[in-house]
Amino acid sequence: MLSMLIAYDTQGRVVGTLDRLNVHDANGQVVGLVDFEAKEAAGPLRLSGGGVWEVEGAAGSGTWPEWLGSRVHEFRVVVQDGIIEELVHVGRGDVPGSGHRRRRSVVKAAVRARLEQAQEAPADLRDLLGGPDVPLKLNDVGETLPTRRNP
Repeated sequence: MLSMLIAYDTQGRVVGTLDRLNVHDANGQVVGLVDFEAKEAAGPLRLSGGGVWEVEGAAGSGTWPEWLGSRVHEFRVVVQDGIIEELVHVGRGDVPGSGHRRRRSVVKAAVRARLEQAQEAPADLRDLLGGPDVPLKLNDVGETLPTRRNP
């Protein structure tokens, strides 16, 4: 499944994001997107020396299944066994933190339920995950604002 990349410092603060990375053929034509989750499943995402990306000040990097746009900088990551398992709302600048937790397990369960409901038909996951060009809209405490689901 496609996801965004988050780079974080030694205290879990978000220091960089990457929404997508195009794959090009020998002629320079875009032929697809890099599946960051597949790369992460194959081993830790390196931040330099041939890794997916380089981010100054980063201590680690991992995938997140939702696209949150620049609002992701209002969260601190919680990493377990090398995987970002939670994002905790800590605020940013004049926006105070709420402590709201966005949990990978909850997001993945919602996706599984939607896919099971759709059975073999295509499932629209945009209201659950957002997308590289359309991040989820969040309220002041870091919760997803309700959106009208497309048919």
